[in-house]
Amino acid sequence: SSTLTAFFLPAGCGHWGFLAVSPKAQGIGVASALVAAAESRLREASMAEVRIEYFYSETLSHTVRLAGWYEGKLGFVQVSGYKMNRFFGFITGGWPKEFRRCQKKL
Repeated sequence: SSTLTAFFLPAGCGHWGFLAVSPKAQGIGVASALVAAAESRLREASMAEVRIEYFYSETLSHTVRLAGWYEGKLGFVQVSGYKMNRFFGFITGGWPKEFRRCQKKL
């Protein structure tokens, strides 16, 4: 899904929430198709940018791969990030963990 307005977004910036693809369907373009559809919807609504957030840890290979996909192939640029506190890290698992906020022009 795509979000056109939210209290945490600047004007003209859209957003989409967590994106997940079954491990059996990874690597065949499913996620890329979902991103393309979300970005198309945002462009149709005259959004100039899109923002995403995700968890990252250099010790978790799937998050390193995800960072390469978002910040490499898809062209997102990290605009902020912060280390999670122990309580929240306990809930989400894996240490150290960082919450990254990334953005790109559409």
